[in-house]
Amino acid sequence: MRSFTPLLTLVALLIVSLFALPAQAQPAATNAVPGELIVRLQPEHQLSNLATPIGVAAPALVNAMRTLGVAAAEPLGADSYLLRYRSDLAPELAAAQLYGTPGMVYAEPNYYRQLYRTPNDSVINQQWALRNIQAYEAWDITTGGSIVIAVLDTGVDSAHPDLKGKVLPGYNAYSGGDNSDDDNGHGTAVSGLIAANTDNNAGVAGLCWGCRILPVKVLRANGGGTDAAVAQGIRWAVDNGANVLNLSLGGTDDSQVIRDAINYAVGRGILVVAASGNEQQEGNAPSYPAAYPDVLAVGATGNTDIVTGFSNTGDYVDISAPGVGLWTTLPGGGYGPPNGTSFSSPYVAAAAGLVLTLRSDLGFFDVSCVLMASADDKGAPGKDPEYGYGRLNALRALQLAQTYNGCPLTAPVPDPLPQPAPEPQPAPQPAP
Repeated sequence: MRSFTPLLTLVALLIVSLFALPAQAQPAATNAVPGELIVRLQPEHQLSNLATPIGVAAPALVNAMRTLGVAAAEPLGADSYLLRYRSDLAPELAAAQLYGTPGMVYAEPNYYRQLYRTPNDSVINQQWALRNIQAYEAWDITTGGSIVIAVLDTGVDSAHPDLKGKVLPGYNAYSGGDNSDDDNGHGTAVSGLIAANTDNNAGVAGLCWGCRILPVKVLRANGGGTDAAVAQGIRWAVDNGANVLNLSLGGTDDSQVIRDAINYAVGRGILVVAASGNEQQEGNAPSYPAAYPDVLAVGATGNTDIVTGFSNTGDYVDISAPGVGLWTTLPGGGYGPPNGTSFSSPYVAAAAGLVLTLRSDLGFFDVSCVLMASADDKGAPGKDPEYGYGRLNALRALQLAQTYNGCPLTAPVPDPLPQPAPEPQPAPQPAP
């Protein structure tokens, strides 16, 4: 979430004409899924499962998709579709070929997204992060109510002893069913940090004890997923009761379909929290969805509150939270201390759950403001590209939430300069 500007107007894509490319030109290898595109149509047009236009006649649309060899269309919501085509044309060129077709709002590749995790370092003091963010003091105020936090990830092991009774029925964006089991481990680790059973003489403590986890499987066993799955997962979570969305995933490619899904969430007052990325040493490129303006982007700090060497930095980073050696739940009843901004983001999502327990009247903008304004400023004064507004402080967030009546980070509009009173003029005199 960037400095509290309104949601940006959709940016028109700059498309290079196909005719400017050599006959055999293909773009360099990308992260796009071969043979797939995401398109959005004007509301008066729909597509069947076989990609046949339904409703208003659209000969140009029919011809464009026939030329490309589009064979199937899967609805993604909000007039968007995942298209599968037979042509060998690279997705970037295929999108350019469809762009501008009457009846089409946009066409773009279906990019891959990856979970964020780095190799484990040696174990630090178990759950040191809870001390740094003053969780123990925060729990004297609340341990969380029945706030629903959606974990859009690899799934969740709902049978884990420390997650039993905390995980709601979920969704699998690949099968379309409710099998949201975790075949990777990442989503289970994220969920434990948010809402593991606590004060039960076993395992680890979650930051928001009373919160519930809504598992949404948008990443496969290898940790990868697609924009289509992520967008579907976001919409499903919003439509099925989520109060907060956590996305510990990302990629360097901008995506209109994910932008649209984020807009769908925040337009309904839902807070979206995302990891800033772990590629500081690999170019430090902005990571999406964290870099979208209305997403709360989270960087990672170590146990001495220094931003880690892997955590992406940039103007889009809004807040930071512990992200190294965080003991949490692992599939099969285990525990472990993973690293990465993937595990910083859930602490912020959980803190949002605590805030919403006290102030269910607050929307995404105000919850974000409470978290940022109450963070411990650890970098340059104010917002900076490494820490954002600072390192998460759960206690101060709850203290601010109780008296919150407007965002202190929003610059007040200056009063207009006083205008001098007009000088009195002599009354008009009748002509002699």
